[in-house]
Amino acid sequence: MKVGLLGDIHANLEALNTCLELLVNQEHCDYVMATGDIVGYGPQPCECIERLMDLEIPSALGNHDEYSMQATETLSINSNARFVIDWTRKRLKPQHLEYLNSLPDVIDAGEFSVTHSSNCFSPRWTYVVNKSTAELNFRFQNKKVSFNGHTHLPMIISLDNNGTILLEDLESKTLDRDKKYLINVGSVGQPRDRNSAASTVTFDTESYELKYIRVDYDISKTQKLMKEYDFPEFLINRLELGQ
Repeated sequence: MKVGLLGDIHANLEALNTCLELLVNQEHCDYVMATGDIVGYGPQPCECIERLMDLEIPSALGNHDEYSMQATETLSINSNARFVIDWTRKRLKPQHLEYLNSLPDVIDAGEFSVTHSSNCFSPRWTYVVNKSTAELNFRFQNKKVSFNGHTHLPMIISLDNNGTILLEDLESKTLDRDKKYLINVGSVGQPRDRNSAASTVTFDTESYELKYIRVDYDISKTQKLMKEYDFPEFLINRLELGQ
């Protein structure tokens, strides 16, 4: 089976549709899954949720998904993210909230798992970016292969039988069945690796082939909507900068 992975969509419908077209019609994926953060930062949260609902695409719960369905204060979050969370809360309807509330922390997909940040949930929403956070993740990761997002930075982290952890930039490769992997698929809707193209991944559960793909989309369409809703200039500009 060939699966397509979508990370950090962030209410960017143009990027989402472009990635879906690629995964379904060009890569011929048997199914598609998401690592969470369907909403936040972008201008089309309801549309992105409905797209995943219509296509029955399973998703893990992301931190922005969680924040957006709560009524609690978001003072600890940076002002740009807080603006969009508050804006999103005003637009989500009961069916959107019900959907977000149904999302699991981890999806067990048989050969692999999908989570948003880490397979370790204390502290909540850990950024797995170094050996210490990777070691903690692997203590709780019960699948050979797990996919995540959260950092918006494509990365592949491996653990071999000697306990050696290796962090590398994501690239297409055949995975070693004797190793454990945590694979950050990057971001569909808001890449931060200085590449504005949407990021996505395919994984063949039989051959263990991993394919890393970047695809251009019409950024100006998303930026136009953000301007119409008076989003912070920083969020509008960062899309074309990929940071």
